[in-house]
Amino acid sequence: MEPATSFWQRPLFWGIRRWELVAFLGMHTFLGFLYWCAILLTSGQNQAIGISINYLFKILFTAPVWWLFFRRLRHWNLRNRILLHLPLCLLYVFTWKTIFYATSEAIGIGHLDASGSWWDVYIPILVYLLQFGVFHAYEYWCEILRQKEKEKSLMRLAHAAEMSTLKAQIQPHFLFNTLNSISASVPAAQEHTRTLIAQLADVFRFAMNVSDKEFITLGQEMEFIRNFLALEQQRFGDRLSVYYHFDETLSDYPVPPMLLQPLVENAVKHGIAKSLEGGSISVRVQKDGGSVQFEVADTGKGINGYQPGQLFTKGIGLENTRQRIQKLYGAPLSVQPNEPVGFRVLFALPLQPHPEWNKK
Repeated sequence: MEPATSFWQRPLFWGIRRWELVAFLGMHTFLGFLYWCAILLTSGQNQAIGISINYLFKILFTAPVWWLFFRRLRHWNLRNRILLHLPLCLLYVFTWKTIFYATSEAIGIGHLDASGSWWDVYIPILVYLLQFGVFHAYEYWCEILRQKEKEKSLMRLAHAAEMSTLKAQIQPHFLFNTLNSISASVPAAQEHTRTLIAQLADVFRFAMNVSDKEFITLGQEMEFIRNFLALEQQRFGDRLSVYYHFDETLSDYPVPPMLLQPLVENAVKHGIAKSLEGGSISVRVQKDGGSVQFEVADTGKGINGYQPGQLFTKGIGLENTRQRIQKLYGAPLSVQPNEPVGFRVLFALPLQPHPEWNKK
């Protein structure tokens, strides 16, 4: 069952919520009741029907004026809207009085006449001023609540950003200090463990240092890939073999940082990890005429019946790399089945360095 608060908060029309409509009708019912009591006590007449029609017309004529002020002209400042109330109040009273008197005469219930008819000007003006005073006060109150909620949200975001900044400053130092402490505590006989810890530190340090760079050298990227895959080889043991085919003359060639890492990680995660027998990963970077050819291939699980184009929707690694290459170089990235098993990712970049690199 839907909670009562949710039911009453649900808007009906013009953005008016159920409880607001009930409150508005209740206010007019209360005013009508007071008017009925006053007439009954002063004249002894029971004019329930006439008063009901009286306040029904007040409600009907209030609706379009409310819509004008709080929907159509809500962007106006309060001063201009208050000035507009002066002529509209008179129009409201004139329209209400004309139609109410005509209706009363048509159904034979009577109305105030002669000097008494001024009460049918004075009271509607009071009702108009009272209800729209309440409406404007309520609007102001809602705006204060919205502003306070906005300030709270901004404070929460600012606090979260501040904490993230502090964590970003603390965590790398804590991580490297911890890794150094662990490395120092490892006996000299276990030099291999020390090497793994150093490689892990290099991986984290690289990721942190290149986070604000647009380009790095291909030599730096390949060194990072070697450290990354060395750690993965320790994880998989004999199940993972790695082969590199890298043209060393391309060591100074500029590439976006961590360009190959998502492709290599994807090969490990979806190719090797899902194969009981494991497999191999090869990273090939070679010149080919006026371009640099990149290929990351594995002999793992393969594409599992997916069409190559569907693989871009199965994770963010391939898609992000594809978009980076497309936006920076206008070059495509393709995924193809590998032979005899597995899959490979290929793309080519112009041998001429990216123009942004030359600005550095």
